[in-house]
Amino acid sequence: MRDAFKLILVIALIYFAQPQTQACTSFAVYSGQIWYGMNFDYASTPIKFSIVNTGTKKVFRAGFGNAGYISGINEAGLFSNYQLLYYNGGTPIFEESNTLFINELNEHSINNLNTVSEVNNYIGDQFLIPKNDLYLHTLYADTAGDAMVVEPFGSINGITPVQNNFLVMTNFPNYDFIGENYNTVFGVGSDRYILAYEYIQDHISDFSYEDGLETLSKTVQTTGDYPTQISLLYDPLKLDIYFCLSLDFTKVWKVSLQDETLETYSGFSENHSYTLDETGILASELLDDITSVENPFNAMHQINELYPNPTSGQFSIDLSHFSSLNSKIEVFTSQGKLLLVKDVLNQTSAVLDLTNHPKGVYLVRVLNDTEMFIECLILE
Repeated sequence: MRDAFKLILVIALIYFAQPQTQACTSFAVYSGQIWYGMNFDYASTPIKFSIVNTGTKKVFRAGFGNAGYISGINEAGLFSNYQLLYYNGGTPIFEESNTLFINELNEHSINNLNTVSEVNNYIGDQFLIPKNDLYLHTLYADTAGDAMVVEPFGSINGITPVQNNFLVMTNFPNYDFIGENYNTVFGVGSDRYILAYEYIQDHISDFSYEDGLETLSKTVQTTGDYPTQISLLYDPLKLDIYFCLSLDFTKVWKVSLQDETLETYSGFSENHSYTLDETGILASELLDDITSVENPFNAMHQINELYPNPTSGQFSIDLSHFSSLNSKIEVFTSQGKLLLVKDVLNQTSAVLDLTNHPKGVYLVRVLNDTEMFIECLILE
């Protein structure tokens, strides 16, 4: 349960008082070969790669430290991921009963199922809804040539099937544009969607590994505070995963789900190989092995010093482990609205109170001159 809260935390941080809209891009292509891909665009944060055995499947996960996954594939070749969903207008309708949280659908599917058809069957007549008002959508794809985008539209499940042997997802609702021309879409990520769509369409007859990397490179974010952190390319038939870090497409790592290994693949002067298990490997560890240059993956840490959590209102923060005891504490709603600010001078702890605020998920951030610490707080 706590891991689920952490997953909500790290994705919800995207809303933090930043003018630049956050983004990701995913695709599934069925050509002479099958390829899935994803660009994950985010502020600097610990990223971990692992292979776990949960449910009935062995699963490769790329995720936020220990807080769940953002993209993964299981040993049956079923792919799923998380991306932020920005509605073009209006609010989805939520049912009082017979509902299924989209994050619970993702976890069950990647851990237990084989095909997109099985995912559809698991959804059944349940209504998909977001968890804690955090709107996410998912691209599912399997080795049978089936793929779909799944969106929590409430009274209508937003399911967009694969067409023309490929499917692209960015951050606008795919379901809003079923049957329409690809270049008429609008909303967050529509520019990246059109770029990916056109490139894949032009190369669909013989889409290759190189084309997959090219699609990812065309849709990265290179400026602003939220550049592309990981570019992932999946070969679901061989169960190999290729990835690049920090916009550097000259260096490619490779994961073998079958062999449970991670290794340098191309662009490196020295070869490195690692065993990959549920303990996982941080992206920062991989970069540290390759270069002594300071990397951007350690700029944010979780506090893990809030208590009680969940809370009925009043809670404390242990500041004794921080490098500076002069800090600023900020509390945000899950939508990124700044709620409280407290300056703390020469103190090892602080007490805050949310008694008069609505129940739900809040984000607590501590800032000092050199560090930023963040944790998710549950108000019951």
